[in-house]
Amino acid sequence: MKILLNTGIILFCVMAAKAQEAGFQFALFPEVAIHSVDTPIHGLTLNVFGQNEQHGLTLGIGNWMTGESSGLSLGWLNRAESYHGVQLGLVNSTVENYSGLMLGFGNSAGKSFTGMQLGAVNYAKTVNGFQLGLFNYTDELQGLQIGAINIATKNTWFGDWPNKFAAFFPIVNWSF
Repeated sequence: MKILLNTGIILFCVMAAKAQEAGFQFALFPEVAIHSVDTPIHGLTLNVFGQNEQHGLTLGIGNWMTGESSGLSLGWLNRAESYHGVQLGLVNSTVENYSGLMLGFGNSAGKSFTGMQLGAVNYAKTVNGFQLGLFNYTDELQGLQIGAINIATKNTWFGDWPNKFAAFFPIVNWSF
């Protein structure tokens, strides 16, 4: 009987800890949703405009992801604090760090970006990977930029040649 009681207590504690997560979210707006914005979602999220930490598939018009989110986000606007995975949308933005693929008209990674940005306009504070677009901008580049305008303001590959002109290159820019 003690074993059954102890097993029940342990299962109750585990289930109570898991109650802080959810496997599905539907949100019209952050305040009008099945779960609060503090609940991490591990699974499927359907948003008109939603705001949660998300791990899995996120579909919506506006996907606003908090914390360290990951997975696949499809929407007109995908915004995350930090993200690992794939963002497909008109505008994709990450405040902190991003690793994976950003595919959209405009892509922005606030601090560090590792992976591939494909869009008309691509920005990241630091890039470790590949940017393909009409306009590509970064401060520090470890990788390749291909586009009409490519800027890497601290491109150490070219040093001071010729007189620091190498921060801007049309068509292709690189630093390894």
